Amino acid sequence: MAPGRFLPLVIMMVLLAIMTGLVYVLLSSLIAEPQRLRFNALMVAGAGAAYASGGGLGPWELVFCAAMTYVAYRGLESRP
Repeated sequence: MAPGRFLPLVIMMVLLAIMTGLVYVLLSSLIAEPQRLRFNALMVAGAGAAYASGGGLGPWELVFCAAMTYVAYRGLESRP
């Protein structure tokens, strides 16, 4: 196999990830500040829980999920 055979696929995956991030930022900027903080904390906690259902990290999934929950909680507590 040629090394450059999958290059278009890699480029497409990178562009899709960038576009998804930009769309998320643009859409979340439409939410008012107090609600946006809670929304983003729920998104962080949900991302951590998504890994717990995938089975890809093995026993570390529980540690990762706990860490993501802590990060989400600290995000809610960081508001002055």
